[in-house]
Amino acid sequence: MVTEIDEEGKILHTSTRISPCGNYTYTIKNDQITIDNQTFKMTSKDQSILLENEKWRLVLINK
Repeated sequence: MVTEIDEEGKILHTSTRISPCGNYTYTIKNDQITIDNQTFKMTSKDQSILLENEKWRLVLINK
């Protein structure tokens, strides 16, 4: 499931998308992770991790 969120945290759109499965090379250095040539700043709060760059804002939630 993919949820698009605006800068204020309001949900804009939620949909289900099929994502390709596979292996992606990643590198972690300090508070940044580079995945498939895209670098994200990582921040952690409670049970979630935020990966963010100029194009993407991804929230990973531990359930």
